[in-house]
Amino acid sequence: LCYPYLFNVLCTSSEQVGMCLGVGIHDTSQVLGSAMSYKETFSDDVALSYAAITKLTRNLGLAFAIPGLTYVHAMNHHQTNEEQIKNESSTKPATISGLNTFQKFVPPFLVAFVGMSCLRSTGDLVLG
Repeated sequence: LCYPYLFNVLCTSSEQVGMCLGVGIHDTSQVLGSAMSYKETFSDDVALSYAAITKLTRNLGLAFAIPGLTYVHAMNHHQTNEEQIKNESSTKPATISGLNTFQKFVPPFLVAFVGMSCLRSTGDLVLG
């Protein structure tokens, strides 16, 4: 509610307003709502475009960050467990590979999100 007016005062260009709206608000629909409000109030289409692009780029980045951070955490945890096992006994630790690795590091909602994004983009390309 306050962001469009606040960023109008704090930012010096429409691009900055759009980027601040895209990064500063958590929910995608709220970003677009605030950007639409800014557009209607200040007659500025550029901020709406930048807010949408910024937010969607951030969301897409999460599709790579979540599995990446999960993998790093799991590998650190796996190394810690491996060291504990070596200290306790000489048993060889189990390895992680294949589909189990993918399922462990990539949550199903992320696969669904990327799949639906690809489906929507394909539909836009085919239908014009």
